[in-house]
Amino acid sequence: MKSVSMSWIECSRHLYNRINSTNVEPLYNALRAARRAVDIVANAGGIGALSISLSEYDIEELNEKRRRLVSFCNAIHYEISQLVDNPFSTGIADLLEHSYDLDPSDFKVKTGTFLWWDKMTSLSDLMKSTITDEQLKKDFNSRFRELDDDNPSHDLRDAITEARFWEGEFEKSEQCQAIAESVFTPEVREQWVNMSEEEKKDIIQDYVNQVSFVLFGKSSTRVDYDSEGYGHSNPGGFLGFGRHISINPQFIEDSTGNFSVDKVIDTLTHEMRHQYQNYVKKNPGLYGISDSLLREWNAPYISSDDDYPGYYSQEVESDARGFAALSNPED
Repeated sequence: MKSVSMSWIECSRHLYNRINSTNVEPLYNALRAARRAVDIVANAGGIGALSISLSEYDIEELNEKRRRLVSFCNAIHYEISQLVDNPFSTGIADLLEHSYDLDPSDFKVKTGTFLWWDKMTSLSDLMKSTITDEQLKKDFNSRFRELDDDNPSHDLRDAITEARFWEGEFEKSEQCQAIAESVFTPEVREQWVNMSEEEKKDIIQDYVNQVSFVLFGKSSTRVDYDSEGYGHSNPGGFLGFGRHISINPQFIEDSTGNFSVDKVIDTLTHEMRHQYQNYVKKNPGLYGISDSLLREWNAPYISSDDDYPGYYSQEVESDARGFAALSNPED
């Protein structure tokens, strides 16, 4: 029903894990070591001086390019699923359902008239009338009954359900993308670093409110600023009361580098996705999620902060098929 090609995700994972750990992180470590050497020489006195032309900003520029490549690869996988895989799956689903609904006994042929009524005979009866061998006729009857009473297997029904579920998810994704563009306008992005903390909080809460309405039908998610990592999610209690997400206060205090405006959009979107997943898991019938995807979403979750790189292999494949691929899922 659906492609299982993960080439772009493998490329994304390589950029996220290997390139980061072997090509980027060592640069930060080397810069810190070089600065310690500069301090040692300066404190020793009388032996000259050292200087470093490289800055953390230079490394961060390189790291940002890596992040964008990660996002680019995920986006290609996501769009292949949205534009190719899922339309094919839903189209095949319609064809298969019509095929299973098609019963030979529904076909009738006119064999004569009685007064003003047409005399109709089923296709199966008409064909049986031509069979003289009793064993062949019995076998023919059995096959026709099987075709009249056949039903899709559980796995096929589940695959059809999943294809239609993702069709709705892609629609939500496009709505959330439009919200991100309308809230974080080019003007907001340009002025973000210079805005006050309260102004940033208002914009962040506006974005979360609108996304919350798309996902839950109401603006019911509060944003707190007490996360030690990039962010975490709290699904709240009964019917989502008390639902909130928390993000790192540096998103409004620093707003540069790893806490840039792009990263705050990414983190908010990612944490809202976890809110949504939790709600869907509690109300699977309401959202029409497939059994196989529900099992996947119920699998043990690993924290999404960069301190836990194992998260990526577990989550990004699902993220890339869902609305978390709205922005860079590298959190």
